[in-house]
Amino acid sequence: MEEHIHLDIGGMSCIHCQTKIEDALNATKGVIKASVSYKKASADIEYDASRINTKKLIGVIENLDYKVLSTREKSSPDIINSLCLLMTILALFKFYRSQDYLIFWSPEVSRNQG
Repeated sequence: MEEHIHLDIGGMSCIHCQTKIEDALNATKGVIKASVSYKKASADIEYDASRINTKKLIGVIENLDYKVLSTREKSSPDIINSLCLLMTILALFKFYRSQDYLIFWSPEVSRNQG
C-alpha cells in the first residue's frame, strides 16, 4: 500500500546534505521515491507501507546525524481541505437560499410557474 509522508529535517546546511539524505532514502527497501530539499529543510517520501514504516524512515535520516523535527501524512490535509470546501459550499448555499437568491431551485417556485 503506497503512502506519502512529509518530514521536516533539522541540520541540513547545503546541497551535499540534501543529496546524502535523498540517496540514503532512495536506496532503502520500500521507498518508492524520496525528494529532499535543504532550502525547505524537508523530505517528501512515497513508500510502500507493507515493506517499511515511518519509524524506519526516520531512522534512516537520524542515522546520518540529522534530526527529524516533525512528520505529516500527506493525505490528511487533502481530506481536511475537501471537508472545509464542502462546508463552505453548503454554508453559502444556505445563506443565498435564505436571501432568496436561489429561489429558482425551490420546488414551490417551479410548481407555481408551471
